[in-house]
Amino acid sequence: SATISPAVDAPLRRIFNRNMSRGGRFYAIGSSWQNIKAEARKAVMIGGEPTVELDFKTLHPAILYAEAGAPLPADCYALDDWPRGLVKIALLTVINAPTIHKARHAIAHVDAMPAPGSQDALRAADQLIDELKRLHAPIARAFHSDAGARLMAIDAGIAEAVMLDMIRQGVVVLPVHDSF
Repeated sequence: SATISPAVDAPLRRIFNRNMSRGGRFYAIGSSWQNIKAEARKAVMIGGEPTVELDFKTLHPAILYAEAGAPLPADCYALDDWPRGLVKIALLTVINAPTIHKARHAIAHVDAMPAPGSQDALRAADQLIDELKRLHAPIARAFHSDAGARLMAIDAGIAEAVMLDMIRQGVVVLPVHDSF
């Protein structure tokens, strides 16, 4: 069981990547709700009141699908014959990676791959990337294009809007990137 301090003073700062249109997510300075596991966050209280964590699911794929004007699949991480957790990591990796080589290499080293880092894992990563491109054809142009930092700027803008709106309503929210 996690021990959570009754009072945490963790001011927020925004971290950008190279310029103001890349990144910009909110990070708490020091020990905070952001540094504990999701399960432990369920015990966080604000003003003695219990909290609930609300999450924007599949946010970056959802933004890309919205930009493409295409419907979001019911489950972006469901792909025949592949474990869902691996597909999630692979999809987010191809969205964030600047090159296909870097995406392929990172996916091949995921623990869920057969013999991580081996030639078999590299071949499996190639196959998985090809299948992701077919499954997500409407957004495949964003794959291995370094789109992640631009998408983080968008999700940070959403986070800022949520926090400001909640402050106006007198409600404290604690951001954890795409959840509150």
